[in-house]
Amino acid sequence: MKKAFSGRRSAASLVLALLLCAGVALADGLGAFREVTKTNADAAVPVRLVATRGQYFRSATIYGRLSARVNNSSSVWLGINSTNNTQPIEVTAGGSVVISAPVNSFLDLYDIYLDVVTAGDGVVVVWDPAP
Repeated sequence: MKKAFSGRRSAASLVLALLLCAGVALADGLGAFREVTKTNADAAVPVRLVATRGQYFRSATIYGRLSARVNNSSSVWLGINSTNNTQPIEVTAGGSVVISAPVNSFLDLYDIYLDVVTAGDGVVVVWDPAP
């Protein structure tokens, strides 16, 4: 009996150690996430999600909200074209989409445009910056 207890205790200690290590890694990763809120005051002119180049990501989650806790009035649209009504990715009011880069590469938020149907609507973007 004593050996069985000792083995369980060792296994439990190992699992706890692994969880603690994973927790530290997750906490470190969470600190790296970035967030930006972007609204568009003019329904006739798409705007870039960010003002400067270099906001690289492998995966970004984009929420259909005009602020962190307020949903849009209607759907908004995302794409890589600055021409009005040409963005193909719909983000419903209160919904979300995930945009991911191809394997072993990254994208820049600067290259994505936001088009709105209702002036003042927008998105909240959360991403883990690529190196």
